[in-house]
Amino acid sequence: MDPIALRAFQREVAKQCRFALASIDLLNRANQTLAELWAEDFPSKESRQQTEVTQYQLWFSIQSFLISAANISKLLWGTKAGTNAEKWAKRKRERLQVRTSLGVADNSILKLSPEFRNHYEHFDERIEDWAERSSSACHVLLNDVIGATATVHGLDSDSFMRSYDPATQRLSFRGETFEIIPVVEAINQLLPVAIEAASKPHWEDPGQSATTGGGGQ
Repeated sequence: MDPIALRAFQREVAKQCRFALASIDLLNRANQTLAELWAEDFPSKESRQQTEVTQYQLWFSIQSFLISAANISKLLWGTKAGTNAEKWAKRKRERLQVRTSLGVADNSILKLSPEFRNHYEHFDERIEDWAERSSSACHVLLNDVIGATATVHGLDSDSFMRSYDPATQRLSFRGETFEIIPVVEAINQLLPVAIEAASKPHWEDPGQSATTGGGGQ
């Protein structure tokens, strides 16, 4: 890979790591605020309004995190170049160089499937699919649920679109789950490595960063 391009990739990885962690900071603050608001025995009108605003902030932060995490994954592994086998082979070789320069193993948890993020990006299609598949006997759709869905009885997982459990930091979408904490831990490890690598002159040998234990970042 062209050394200037490699530095550009490293800088972008660092930026997307910062975006992802900023989203998690906003999510944590929203969680704390909601916990305090929900603890009120007799919430005022202002508290109810603040709850609504904070819930929007929570879902904004989650969506932002998923996009940034997906961008990190694409920077490190690329996306398949359609049916152009030659271009895809070149892309795979070059992204291996990017990962090697940052010490990211091929089996890293940062290698994300696009499917969960796509639930958010193609939400319109998910509504259409639910409408076609949902049984008329239990034609219920729940979305933006905050809390454990197991506490809602009488509905199967297909009725739940976006849901988030603050206690476990786990996202769910119609029965599929996404664990936030392991991905955040890997991004926290990657950020300083990417910052250091991106700060080097482009003519300096990128070398190979040490890979962390447990299959890398």
